[in-house]
Formats: sequence, C-alpha cells, structure tokens
Amino acid sequence: MTKKDEAMIDEVLYDSLLPDILPEHALNQKVLKKREEILTMGRNRERKTGNYRFVAAVAAVILAFSSVTAYAAWKYLSPSEIADEFSDKKLSEEFAARTELEAVETQESGGYEISLLGIVSGDRISDFLMKDDKGEIKGDRTYIAVAIRKADGSPMPDVQDDDYNPSELLVSPYIKGLNPVTYNAFTLNGGFSGFVKDGVQYRILETDNVEAFADKGVYVGVSDGMTYHREAFDFDEKSGELRKNEKYDGVNALFALSLDPAKADPERAEEILKSIEAGDGEADTESEADTDTGFQKWFNKLTPENIEEYAVPLEDSRQVLKPDKSGNVSYSYKAFDAETTGTFSAKELFKNKEKGEFVIFGGSEGGNAGEFFAETCRLNEDGTVTFLVYVPKEK
Repeated sequence: MTKKDEAMIDEVLYDSLLPDILPEHALNQKVLKKREEILTMGRNRERKTGNYRFVAAVAAVILAFSSVTAYAAWKYLSPSEIADEFSDKKLSEEFAARTELEAVETQESGGYEISLLGIVSGDRISDFLMKDDKGEIKGDRTYIAVAIRKADGSPMPDVQDDDYNPSELLVSPYIKGLNPVTYNAFTLNGGFSGFVKDGVQYRILETDNVEAFADKGVYVGVSDGMTYHREAFDFDEKSGELRKNEKYDGVNALFALSLDPAKADPERAEEILKSIEAGDGEADTESEADTDTGFQKWFNKLTPENIEEYAVPLEDSRQVLKPDKSGNVSYSYKAFDAETTGTFSAKELFKNKEKGEFVIFGGSEGGNAGEFFAETCRLNEDGTVTFLVYVPKEK
C-alpha cells in the first residue's frame, strides 16, 4: 500500500467520523493497533491488488471496528509513537503496554486544543535518564504525553519558524493540597522534549514520580508562559483543590488524573517534599525572570550576531551536510557524554534566506547543571549546510 493509499484512508475517515468526540483510551489503542495491522497487510498485498478498492475496504473495516468516535485516536500520534520520535524505545514500550489514564481528554482553552494523551511512571523506564548535580541518575520518573494544536486549525509554529517559542506554554503536574506556586514542574525536577508534526505540537514532560502522591490527587495543568500564574487557576487552601479560573483570558487547561491510590508511596512522596523544602528542586515564583531556568536565560540571549559573546563552538560537532532530495538534513553529535541525533528541513529553515546566513534553530540542556548547548547551521554557497553546536563560554 502506498502513502497515497494511506492518505485516502485518512480522508475517508475524516469525512466519516466526528473529530471532536474522544473515545476511551482502550478503544483508541485498539483502533491504532488495528489500523497498523490492516495497513501492514495492505503493504504486503500491494503488488497483488494494484487498485484502490482495497483502500475503501480498509476504511470500512476500521469504521466497523471502531464506531463513529474513533477519529480522535487517528487524529494524533499515540504516546508510544511520540516516544519513538525521540528514539526512546524503552519509553515507547512502556506507553504501549500501559498508561495510568482512563481515557484521552481534550480541552479547548485560550485558542488551543490541548489533549492529554498518556502518562506512565516507574523506575528507569526511559533510555535517556537525567542526572542530578552529583551525577546520580534520576530513575524514578513520571512521563506525560500531550498534544497541542491551534483551535482554528492553523499549524503550530515549527522549530525553524521565526515565531517558534518553546516557552510559550507551561505543562506541569500539580498535587492536591500543595500550593502550586511552590510545588510544580520546576521543583519536581521537570523537563520536556517536543516537536511539531503536521501542525500539531507534541510534548513529553518528565518529572519526579508524581504517582507517589496518588492518594492525595494529581493534576496536569497547561497555561501560557513559563511560570505558574495565580490568575489562571484558583487554589483553595482549605480543600487543597485546584480549579480553572473561568474568568481568565488565556490558556488554563486543567486535567484531574485518576491515579490508583493503591500505587501511592508515602515514603517516596515525603522524600520528594523534603527535597523541595530543602531547595534541591528549582523553586518557582511569580516573577518570570526568577523562574527562567539557567538554560532559558542563556539560550534566549543568543542571536546570530552575538552568539560568540556568550558561547563557544564545540568543534567536534562541526559537520558539512548535504540535504537529501526532500531538503532534509540528518545530524549526530556527542556532547556532555550523550549522543544526540536529529533531522531538520534545510529547505524550510532557509526559506527566503540568502546563502551564507546563519541560523540558531535548536537547543537543550544536559543531565547536569550548566550543561547547555545550542544547535546552529549555516547555508553554504554550494547548497550544503554547516552544522555546529555551541556551549556556554566559561566565565
């Protein structure tokens, strides 16, 4: 079965199903599995069929199998597929095998449709584990998968777009009974990875294992900016409940997780709270300047004109790469004892730009404090691009 065949199946389903109705998570997974089984069968039979009647048959089977609510499962990548995009095989397998969510939930807020796709918790369930300041592995973690799209159907900015801003939205867990100003993704040693595909932004947020607080109650909130806004949510100090402020003119999606109280770990929860109270986590305040991580402060300063003022090139990462027929470039490098690979569209990145221009298109931080890096490339006269990583200049 060709890509054209698969696109036709998508079109048939899009016309036949209700995209705004979300089925239960178990049904979503069955639909996605059945779709892949059928498409695989179609690929194996492609040379024998040679026509498009099979496409209609595939769509009919999926429709009969999944009912009219199934399009939501088709609409987004699954959490397992999101993890695959980061080459995290172990986390992908965990998402595919289990999730603590009873159902996928979507909320519209501030011009966005925000979907909570999946959540898993456990010890060392990812191929990429963070380290603390002492170099010790943080293995006991929670991973939360979300999809964010614009409600008007326009695409989310991609990483190469001028208006791309990874700090535009904050995704954070909150714990019932604990003030979210103090207890949030920052103090829970959080971080996230994200990308944009087909106009949808996908993120996997990881934090300390919030399943330890399952007996208290856990929320996942999505709000604008990179700091907790008191105006976006109402915290009831007496009941400990967190609610959306319905009068807030911005993004304030809030999901209440249905975690199994039997999985709570009071001892582990107490350890996490003591760590935060001791200041081991990164505290959050209402000042955006104070809540920016060191990486954000450094990365936001960088421009093509001043990068040499704040950073130095990692010469071992320098590569001259030739785009493929589609204009894509694949790269790999080692920084801070970690291997990083990726692909970007040079065709899109340098659209409307002159040869010789220099672009900062990505950045991240390593597992230890101060391990920051920025990814850059330059368009050469012969159509190749020079890829180079920069790290902070020593003070």
